[in-house]
Amino acid sequence: MALADVDSDFAKFKQYLQVKQSIAYEIRNLSDFLKKHVGERKSEECRQLMVKLAEDRFTLAVVGQFKRGKSSLMNAIIGRDLLPTGVLPLTSAITVLKYGPRERLMILKEGALYPEEAPISSLVEYVTEKGNPGNVKKVERAVLELPVQFLRRGLEFVDTPGIGSAIEANTATTYGFLPRSDAVIFVTSVDTPLTRAETDFLQSIREYVRKVFFVVNKIDLAGGKERLEILNFISERLERQTGAEEVQIFPVSSAMALESKLAGKEEGYEKSGVKALQEALAKFLSSEKSHGLLVSVLDKVLRVATEAHHELSLLKLAGETSREEVQKKMAALKERFQVLRKARAKSQQEVRERILPWAREKISPEIAAFRADEADVLLGELNEALSQSNWELSILAAQDVARQMLPRFKQDLEKWTKEKAESLDPAFLQALQMEWVKIERELQEIPAAAVEVLGGLGEEAASETSIELPTHWVLQRPSFGNVDWNPKLPILAACLPLFVVRPLVRGRLVAELEGLIGFYAERIEDAFLKGVDDALNRLGFEIEKRAGEIESRIVQAVEGKRVTKSIDGHWQIVELDREELSRELDTLEAIEKKLGRIRTAMLEGEPSLSGGPSAEPIFPAFEPSPPSVPEQELLSGAALNKATGSEVEKDLLPDLATRGCPVCNRMIDAAYRFYAGRQYELATQEQAQRAHAASLGFCPLHTWQLEAMSSPHGLSQGFPRLMERLSADLSRLALSENSNPGESVLTLIPSAKDCEVCRLVQDAEKIYLNSFAGFIQTPEGHKAYMNSQGVCLHHLGLLISIVPSKEKVRFLLEHAARLFAQISEDMQNYALKRDALRRDIQNLDEEDAYLRGLIHSVGAKKVCFPWEMDAEV
Repeated sequence: MALADVDSDFAKFKQYLQVKQSIAYEIRNLSDFLKKHVGERKSEECRQLMVKLAEDRFTLAVVGQFKRGKSSLMNAIIGRDLLPTGVLPLTSAITVLKYGPRERLMILKEGALYPEEAPISSLVEYVTEKGNPGNVKKVERAVLELPVQFLRRGLEFVDTPGIGSAIEANTATTYGFLPRSDAVIFVTSVDTPLTRAETDFLQSIREYVRKVFFVVNKIDLAGGKERLEILNFISERLERQTGAEEVQIFPVSSAMALESKLAGKEEGYEKSGVKALQEALAKFLSSEKSHGLLVSVLDKVLRVATEAHHELSLLKLAGETSREEVQKKMAALKERFQVLRKARAKSQQEVRERILPWAREKISPEIAAFRADEADVLLGELNEALSQSNWELSILAAQDVARQMLPRFKQDLEKWTKEKAESLDPAFLQALQMEWVKIERELQEIPAAAVEVLGGLGEEAASETSIELPTHWVLQRPSFGNVDWNPKLPILAACLPLFVVRPLVRGRLVAELEGLIGFYAERIEDAFLKGVDDALNRLGFEIEKRAGEIESRIVQAVEGKRVTKSIDGHWQIVELDREELSRELDTLEAIEKKLGRIRTAMLEGEPSLSGGPSAEPIFPAFEPSPPSVPEQELLSGAALNKATGSEVEKDLLPDLATRGCPVCNRMIDAAYRFYAGRQYELATQEQAQRAHAASLGFCPLHTWQLEAMSSPHGLSQGFPRLMERLSADLSRLALSENSNPGESVLTLIPSAKDCEVCRLVQDAEKIYLNSFAGFIQTPEGHKAYMNSQGVCLHHLGLLISIVPSKEKVRFLLEHAARLFAQISEDMQNYALKRDALRRDIQNLDEEDAYLRGLIHSVGAKKVCFPWEMDAEV
């Protein structure tokens, strides 16, 4: 296996993509069905599930103590020496590696709405103490986008600051990032394995993350027996720490791995141990990570489909029941609905009585601790400020103290409130989730009551009904814009020098300061508790709104009516059409069966799945090299060098950076360079005009290409001779006795065989292809082609015909197969994200996938190979 293929050659990735797109395909069908026949709300539920698929992100954080080689390991895995390494620690900023077709660095700073782009070479200026001491630039995260296959499928690879360094903020940042991680790579090393700080850190990791990869770096520093002893020691300690019977350890040398990967030495890369780690990561990312997401989405979409099926089944039952029976059952049904409403109200009140006291118990100690800590700090500052003033009037000294302390106090309020809200909020969301699951089940009693009262539907009505809990903040943050303190002193004391009444002034200011701290602490507590109360109210409202929708639809169904969308787009209640309803049920059942088959196959671990538009295998895609110039220039061919013939070879390497077909680009370029000279000659030289008329000009394709490059004035100067020639030929034809005048007229249109530009372009194609074929048989050319977009199908066929090696032919075919698989994946991701209304998370590969697909399947638009069409005719 070639080194460049290591990141992509994992079969489970293609299985995952196939299943994901199959699910998206069926969700899209279900959404269209529901929008037309059931209602916008259920269609919107499908869209939310499409969002989950489209956002398919996974955060893999690399964590560990300072100087363990975390950044070096990440460099080795991606095969690029990009992340800064060395003896100086990183800042408290997070560095995120994610996929992008071009390399670029985005810097997100505290308080900024949008990230700013910076040169990749400047990364060290933002994430190291040397370039950004104490994080004075207020960088929250640096996002590095790279065209690396390992990152391609939604992976965010995160470099965290080292714990245990001299910079306390680094440790805090790493600890704070753990709840946002889906899995972590824990890195220690053979020089000082598993320190106390590391074992303590592992305890925190286990609270938030289920999957941990244990890596022992720098194994090249220890040999033979010593290395084995160190690994055994680490393994035993990890087993005691985690309670596992056996812990898998990955011994690696990131330095050896990076050196080998950059040099293309497969043996050294494998020997470094990083290849085994990377394969384990790929297996995890393509199986465990993806399986949970897809099964979750399938469960939810099947629930939506089942609810819709239940509703349509009620309609069917109503159509088969007499009017008298319907009226009797309607009365009983409404009575049951009223009983259920009272039960839900009681349950919601019980939840409120549990949650609010629990929230107060959770918040109050934190507020009390803040009050005590802040009082200690501010009283210390107060004493110091008062001790430095003697002859100043007491009231002026008191006011000076207030002015000095207020900014610090306001900053402490804002910082503490933000940090505490972020740390407490997940606990409140989880508590609400646990409580609301109980009430949520009561919604299921509504269709169950309909089953009991109406009968005849069996278990079809036992569909689950769920409420999406908010993922935003529960705790509210009060505003501190008008923090004010205007000290008051007795009139006599206010007019005396401070040193005379210092104890009195101090006592008065201490009391006011404690009151100020207490006032704002109460505001924070009230705001936090109000946030919890508001969350309870919102969820209660949503429960009853959803219950009302379910009841309304059941009542309409029982009455034999349904809500449908009219031609003008408005919803209306109409009488039941039984034949149409039967067809709709059949359609819905077919969608349910397909989704059910996919889910069953996933749970049973079948190796391949289908259900979407295509069940063909999807090959792992090659890693594209980043374009060296803007994408539109590359696709148009304008950025290519202008050499042909013997000068072609020196330009082949940059040519392969195109996102289109390099051969097509070279042909277009040859034509355009020809037009650049010819348009001037036609506009200025009579001899050129006469020659153009004598040859009848160019074929239609190249005539229009010349027009695109010429001005109306230039064409008006250059083409009159040709128009005169055509006029004379047609006049002679009109006077002749030609038996087939139509055929004679067609001869006035130049064919590809007679077109000067066609011959020029064909010659350029042959020259370039021969040089290209020789180039890709060199080691440098092979590597460059492997990392490129390749050539279009037309030129692939011509290239294969002049490449002598069967091995090279196979390489070209496999490369093309993988390229088309990647384009297919990008196209489907583009459509999925558009359907999910998440265009903001599209990458450039997905945005131009349709264009690359067309170019590589039929050739560039400005080439079109007209001589082949002539040959067929």
